[in-house]
Amino acid sequence: MSSTLHSTMGRTRKSLGGDFPLEAAPEKRRARLRMPSGSWAVSGRAALALILQKHLRRGRFSTIHVPALICQSVVDTIEESGISYAFYDVGKDLGPRPPDDPNGMLLLVHYFGTRTLVEPTAKWGHIIEDFSMAVPLLLSGLDNKHDAFSSLRKFGPVPLGGWLNTDVELTPNKMAEELEAQSVKARTAKAAYLAESDALVLPDMETGYLNLLARVESDISKLPNTSLLPALSRSLVEQTDWPRLAERRRKNWHHLTAQLQGEITMINPYADDDDKTVPLGLVIDLGNKRDAVRQGLRETRIFCPVHWPLPSQIIADQFPQAASFCAETLTIPLDQRYSQTDMEWVAEKLLRLTS
Repeated sequence: MSSTLHSTMGRTRKSLGGDFPLEAAPEKRRARLRMPSGSWAVSGRAALALILQKHLRRGRFSTIHVPALICQSVVDTIEESGISYAFYDVGKDLGPRPPDDPNGMLLLVHYFGTRTLVEPTAKWGHIIEDFSMAVPLLLSGLDNKHDAFSSLRKFGPVPLGGWLNTDVELTPNKMAEELEAQSVKARTAKAAYLAESDALVLPDMETGYLNLLARVESDISKLPNTSLLPALSRSLVEQTDWPRLAERRRKNWHHLTAQLQGEITMINPYADDDDKTVPLGLVIDLGNKRDAVRQGLRETRIFCPVHWPLPSQIIADQFPQAASFCAETLTIPLDQRYSQTDMEWVAEKLLRLTS
C-alpha cells in the first residue's frame, strides 16, 4: 500500500518501505523459479475466487472457516463468491484456533513467511492454504490434497501476480496488460527518483508515482478472475533470484532483532531450521503506542504497514486476540533492498521513539 506523504521541507529522499521500485524490465533468459503445476492469475484475490468457484460448482462444501487476522480483500472475495463463511480467532502467537468441521473448509494463512501448522487431531472437510505472505520456495512442501494460492507481489517489484495449484483456463486481458504497463511506469519512476538518495524530496514527483500505484492497486480488483497473468509480471517472478533474496532478508532479520532484543516485544514467526521460510518483515508489539510510533517512523521516511486493519465484517469483542494483534502490532520492513546499515538506522529511530 502506498504511504501518505508528510512534511518534507529540507529532507533527503532516503526512505525505507513502500512499494518496490523497478530499475529495469527483465531480459529474456531461462527462468530461475519453477512453480508447481497450476495457473498464473492476475492476483491472489483472483486465485482464491477461482478456487472457491470450483468448490461451489462441485457442491460438496458450502462453508469456509476464515481467520479473523486476515486482509479485507480476502473477506470481500469470499463474500462475492456467495459461499457461507465464519471467522475463527488467531492469537498474538499467530496460532490458529479454528473449530473442527468435517463438512466445511478451512482457510489457513501462512503468516509473515512462516509455516502455519494446525493440531493434527483437528478435522475439516478440506483445507485451502494462503501462501500470499510467503515466498514461492515454501510451496515446495505443499500438500497436494489441499488447495493453495498465492499473491506474488509482496516480495519484489511485480506489477500483477497470483497463482493457484489448480489448472484453470485463463485468457489474456487487455486491461491487465495496461495496468501492468502503468505499474512498471510508476515503479521505474520511483527507482530513478530514489537513486538520488541524498537529493531533496520533491513532493509533487513522489505524489505522482504513488497516486499511479494506488490507482493500479484499486483497478486490479476490477479485472475478471479468469484473466491470465501478463508475460512481464510472470518473467519478474520466474527470474527473481529467490535464494539470494531469502539470504538477504534473513541476514537483515537477524541484524535488526539483535539490536532490538530486550527492548521491544517481537513476534517471531521465522524459523532458522527451515530453509524455505523467509521473513516478510519483523512484527513488533507496541501495545497502545503503535499508532504514535508508526507516525513517528513515517515522519523519518520509514514506512511500515499494518497487517492488517480488522476487517469491517468482524466484531472486535468476539475475536479479542485477532483484534489486539490488528490494533497493536506493526511490521518493520527488512527486505532485500536494504543493508545492515539500513537496519541499524531503523533500530535507532525505533528505539528512540519507544524509549
